[in-house]
Amino acid sequence: MKEFIHLIDNSKETPLERVISKNHIVSIAKVENGYTQIMLSSPINGERNKYHIITKEPYEKLINRMEE
Repeated sequence: MKEFIHLIDNSKETPLERVISKNHIVSIAKVENGYTQIMLSSPINGERNKYHIITKEPYEKLINRMEE
C-alpha cells in the first residue's frame, strides 16, 4: 500500500469537493492550528492506496457533509 500526502488549498485548481467525491473517506480528524486531516482510500490499478489531505476546511463542516 502506498501513501501520498497532499496539501490542498481550495483556491487552487483541485477543489476539496472533487477530491473527496472521487474517493472513499476513511477518517476525519482535527489536527493542530485549526487544520483538519482527511484520510481517503482509493483503489488504483487494483491496489488500495491511502491519501492524507490536510485542509483548513472546518472539521464540523466535513463531518456534516459525510452524514448527508
